[in-house]
Amino acid sequence: MELRNNDFDLIDSFGIDRETNRAIDRIIEKCTFPRDKLLHPKNFEMSFDHLETLGLIKLPKIKEDIIRDEHLHVGSKNHFKIHLTKFGEFFVNSCVPENGFRNEQMLIIK
Repeated sequence: MELRNNDFDLIDSFGIDRETNRAIDRIIEKCTFPRDKLLHPKNFEMSFDHLETLGLIKLPKIKEDIIRDEHLHVGSKNHFKIHLTKFGEFFVNSCVPENGFRNEQMLIIK
């Protein structure tokens, strides 16, 4: 598992709909996690949402840059650090082989 010994950077940005005051058009600008090592790279965001919900990883916001047009706040750029929680470290050390799983070992519904 890539997260066993590494932390990863994630930077996203979004605009703000002035009428509803809600975030819109979120994009991931940078992610240092090697998505190509995932069985389903397109599901990266959903997979990490699930790992976070299970308490295995954290994505603390390290920095937020406000995007302005004149004096109006029109968006934000957020910098996150992806890492295992203490529970995640315990889980990985207990359940994941040192060399990871081969695809045929995975019990994932395709």
